[in-house]
Amino acid sequence: NSMKTQMRKRFVVLLGIVGLTLAGCTPNLGQNARYGMYGGQQQRSSLSVEKPFSLAETFLGMRWFPAHVRFSPDDSNLLVSLCHINPQRSDVCRIGRYYLASQQWEVLPFEDKRTYRWPTYTPDGKWIVFSTGPCDEQYRCSIGDYVLARMPSDGARMEVVADTIAREPSFAPDGKKLVYWKLRPRVEHLYEMDWETRQERELVNMASAPASETGRPFLIEDGKAVAFYGRINVGFEHRGLIRFDIADRPLRSAYDLDRLKVIWPGRKSDVPHSGVADVFDIAQDGRLLFRARISDIKPNGGDWAALFLGTPRVDASDDTTAFDVQSCFAATIAFNGKKVAFLKGGTSGGVHPPDARLGLIGVGEWESEEVYVDWPRLELKSGRIYSANQIKGVSIN
Repeated sequence: NSMKTQMRKRFVVLLGIVGLTLAGCTPNLGQNARYGMYGGQQQRSSLSVEKPFSLAETFLGMRWFPAHVRFSPDDSNLLVSLCHINPQRSDVCRIGRYYLASQQWEVLPFEDKRTYRWPTYTPDGKWIVFSTGPCDEQYRCSIGDYVLARMPSDGARMEVVADTIAREPSFAPDGKKLVYWKLRPRVEHLYEMDWETRQERELVNMASAPASETGRPFLIEDGKAVAFYGRINVGFEHRGLIRFDIADRPLRSAYDLDRLKVIWPGRKSDVPHSGVADVFDIAQDGRLLFRARISDIKPNGGDWAALFLGTPRVDASDDTTAFDVQSCFAATIAFNGKKVAFLKGGTSGGVHPPDARLGLIGVGEWESEEVYVDWPRLELKSGRIYSANQIKGVSIN
């Protein structure tokens, strides 16, 4: 009888444990019965819990840093993307406009829970074109919800141009076509748009080369061809300024991509090996504004990266101007070819926001020096004009 009694007690205890387990209140028995993990309760990774975000966050006295720059067609001002310093929210951006003559900043009108990226002017200067998308309460902005939009140069209103995701939009000189990288499931493809009809056309499908890297696309040769700096991996690597004739049928396969023509540096043996090369802009006279190691361009040159302006020929080192601008991650040349605006503060992995600086340098000027421009790095109010002495933050001059 005592043995039966003990068996009953053990059965009752076992039923209690089972009941507690089903109720989600398992005692610590040396392993977590709910998850089957030995060594106690399962530990939640601190990386899986996102820290609440505040737009008021700052780092080293900065809240907004310049991430993108373009000249206006009349060269009177710069369009600058001012993006949040938080690395998880660096896609939260506003559009700033810097007037070179008056040294004033204007923050173009914006909605609070919305981001504005890659702004550029139409060639006639009447419109500013950009990609924009909504953000949630924590300012997470889904790139899948981006649209291509425009506003008149005074920023009076915003109009949606097309329901498309356009990175680095760039116009043909006559303003009739626009080219950009369009994000379609997990891979960006090269598209063009007829600006009058808003009709899109795929030019290059990158699905067969998903690991490739691509820079800003340019319409060249009166809009008959597209050029972009890229590293296209299709069995072996095409690296350099790549040209594609729009009249050709769209490139959709690895075999098609293998026919892309590298027009700079030209010969495969001359491709800069350092991994820091990039083409930022193409001047009206066809010269390239690019970044490369000095040793890749100039014989017996140094082993650090600099900014260059030159013709797209590998044997043109004597015709190439070198600017003493290191750590450059973006640049653009004025339409009249007399000034270069640049952003520096980059690393081998891209931009390092706390070190970002916006600068200007003359082209063809004897002993031209870099001039650095401060920006409203703490406060951005929609539609506000900031004079030089109203800009808050740490001086960088």
